[in-house]
Amino acid sequence: MKNFLLQKKSQNTLRFFLIVFLLFLILFSNTIFRKKKNWLNENEKLIISENKKIEGQVNKNNFKYENKKSKPQINQNSFKTNNLQIYIEKNTAMKFIKISSGCFYMGSPNDETGRNQDEGPVHKKCLEDYYIGQYEVTVNEFSLFIKESGYITEAEKEGYSWIYKGKWKKAKGYNWKNAGYDQDSNHPVVNVSYNDACAMANWMSKNNSHKFELPSESQWEYACRAGNQSSRFWGDDPNIACKYSNVADSSAKKKFLAWSIHLCEDNYIFTAPVGTFLPNDFGIFDMLGNVWEFCNDKYDINAYYQKNKKFRVYTKNTKVVIRGGSWYSRMEYIRCASRDNLRNTKRRGFDLGFRLVSYIK
Repeated sequence: MKNFLLQKKSQNTLRFFLIVFLLFLILFSNTIFRKKKNWLNENEKLIISENKKIEGQVNKNNFKYENKKSKPQINQNSFKTNNLQIYIEKNTAMKFIKISSGCFYMGSPNDETGRNQDEGPVHKKCLEDYYIGQYEVTVNEFSLFIKESGYITEAEKEGYSWIYKGKWKKAKGYNWKNAGYDQDSNHPVVNVSYNDACAMANWMSKNNSHKFELPSESQWEYACRAGNQSSRFWGDDPNIACKYSNVADSSAKKKFLAWSIHLCEDNYIFTAPVGTFLPNDFGIFDMLGNVWEFCNDKYDINAYYQKNKKFRVYTKNTKVVIRGGSWYSRMEYIRCASRDNLRNTKRRGFDLGFRLVSYIK
C-alpha cells in the first residue's frame, strides 16, 4: 500500500511538471508570434493580387522603397483598389494590372490650368478590358529582350540620341546602355524610339497567351486618371507632385538654374527607379513624370473633334503621341490630359521611355 501511494505521488508530481512545461511553451510561442507580427508590420510585408507576396521596406519619410531584390513595394493604404488582378509575363516577369472595361471623359475642360487647345473638346470614351504595365519598362527588362532577340536599337545603329545640356541637341554615343546620366537596372529604359518599343512588344507577343503593344491615347489617359477627373490623378495641386512623380523640381533646379519647376523636392535630377513614388488609385506607378511614354496613336491637333476616327501609327514619318511628362517637365505637362508629340517614329531621347499594354489572345 505504501509503495502504491509513493507511485501515485510520483505520477502526480510528473503531471504537475508537464503542465508547467506546457504552459511555458504556450507563453513562449505567443511572445514569438507577437514579435514576428510586429516585425512584419514594421517592414510592411504586403500581399497583393491573388495572394502573391512581395517583400520590402518602406521609407515613409520620402516615399522611396528600399529593396534590391525585387520591385518596390505597394502600400495598400495609398490607393483605393486593393484587389489587383495582375498578369506576370513569362519572359520578363513584367507585371500588368487588369483595367476593367468602363467609360470616362477624355480631355481637359477649358478652365484647366496649363491646358492646350489639342486637349478638347472633352468627350466620353468607353473601353474594353485590357492590361497595362504596372511600371515603365526598365533597363533590365529591355536588356532581356535585347539578349534573347539580338535586336539592335536605332540609337545604336545610327550612333546618336537626343540629350539636354542647357538645350536639346543630337549627341553621339548615347543609347539605352548609356543614358547620359547614372542609371541602374531598375530605372526606366531611355534613348529608345517608338520602333524599338514596338519591336519589344512584338517579341513578347510571340509564343505567348497575351498580345503586347503600346497603349492607345485613350487607354493611357484612362489608366492615368484611375477614376478621377482632376487634372492629375492625385488632385489639382501641382506642388505636391513630388509624392507621386519624378518631375522638374527643386533638386533639378540646382543643376538647371533657368528651369520652371514644381515647388517641391523629389530628390532626383534625372530618372528615378520605377515605383519610387506613390501609385495612383489603380495601383499603377509613374503615370506622370519620370519618362515620357509612347502611345500607339499618330498625333493630330484636332483629333478630339474626330472622336470616332482611329489614329494608329502607320508610317515611319508619322508624328507620334507621347504622354505623361518626365523628370524634365514643368507643371503644365504633368497632367493626365496633356499631349505632346515627336515628329517621327525614329525619334529618341534621354527623357523618353515606354510602358506596354496587353490583351488575352
